[in-house]
Amino acid sequence: MYIKFINLLTITGLFISSSYANLVPRASSSNVIYGDTFDSMFFGAWVGGPEKLPEYPFPNAKNVASFEALQGRHLDVINHYVSWQYNSWEWTRSYLDVAKANGSIMLIAFMPSPYTAQDVLNGKGDAYIDTFVKGIKSYGEEIWIRPLHESNGDWYSWGTGRDNVNNAEKKVAAAFRYIVDKFRAAKVTNVKWVWTTNNGCSGAGTTHTGSYPGNDYVDYISIDGYNYGTIQSWSRWSSFEEVFREVYNAVSKYPKPIFLAEFSSTEVGGSKDQWITEMFRILPTKFPRIIGLLWFNESKPDGDWGLDTSRSAVEAWKKGMSAYPPAKRIGSNKKSGQTVNKAAQSVKSKECWSEKLGYKCCSPGNIRIYVTDASGPWGVENKNWCGITEKDDKCWSLSYGYKCCNHCHVIYTDESGKWGAINDEWCGIVEDTCK
Repeated sequence: MYIKFINLLTITGLFISSSYANLVPRASSSNVIYGDTFDSMFFGAWVGGPEKLPEYPFPNAKNVASFEALQGRHLDVINHYVSWQYNSWEWTRSYLDVAKANGSIMLIAFMPSPYTAQDVLNGKGDAYIDTFVKGIKSYGEEIWIRPLHESNGDWYSWGTGRDNVNNAEKKVAAAFRYIVDKFRAAKVTNVKWVWTTNNGCSGAGTTHTGSYPGNDYVDYISIDGYNYGTIQSWSRWSSFEEVFREVYNAVSKYPKPIFLAEFSSTEVGGSKDQWITEMFRILPTKFPRIIGLLWFNESKPDGDWGLDTSRSAVEAWKKGMSAYPPAKRIGSNKKSGQTVNKAAQSVKSKECWSEKLGYKCCSPGNIRIYVTDASGPWGVENKNWCGITEKDDKCWSLSYGYKCCNHCHVIYTDESGKWGAINDEWCGIVEDTCK
């Protein structure tokens, strides 16, 4: 992601004057992983709409256009919810057509109500799933699906917190795989699979990651979370970091792109615009692996989640987005489940190339890359930028914050080298040991 720095850049507590505002990192951390749909930070929303039919908050063309006008920017991803109990493929397709016409990806929460995870495994939803398998395959456009989202709560029929026997986390994971396998058996290739966990766990037997179905079944990881402020008797005002820190740490162990599929803040108990401003300020440094933001734009009895609850909130959102250029769609022939580490960039020669830009080169042995721009890879030393001129020849991936593999199984290759995984984390493959 290219980030536009206007005045001061803050990275790891480091302030750098605007005289070097042209240092625009591709990634704020070597741990950033992008999928193969967008080349940088993407933005989207559950667009909301008037609380009456036919404009009731569904992503029809009018509501999509209204939200895009509100934020002054195209929606890369449009959020939608499909209940097995109420919504058919034909109904869903009408909204997919809206996203297609708008040049957007549709993200579908595939909600198996009224079934439990065990019901899914017992085949109770097979006929319904099959209509979507057939419909989506023939539709052809890329679609993102997140089955059994927020299972670490007690508010859905598949929630572990509601029924920790029929919805035990292992069963939820198995049900996720069951759905994916039905699509794969029919050779459906235009779906990206999204696994979603909630920021807070609710109910016995719930954890943030216990329902993770495995790397081979996931293209993206998403998180849902809200700042309830003082709306509820049990809630308090929580900063963006307080809402997402614990769950972000939990899911970061997986080598998958991470985005927020639902999030918002109330105005009650604090300042919504300051909440948004602070979010954008800390995203590059404290949450560098978040590569997409989808605002939940519908105020409901449990919270004023709409973006336009105040003009200042809208302006904060627009200002924060302006630091990122519009995301571009990229093509790829990679199979589902593989992801791209865009931060891996080659280290330049040992000539001190950063001196001509007014910065010393990093000391020998300091090879940790914090950002990379067109000039080269940058490290940090004594609270100042420094240019990196060397890499560890024995374990080249240390420069990007990853250990080297103890095996030779290649998952992904980029200009830096070949990448594998150990314990669901990236590792660099040393070719000399794999000949």
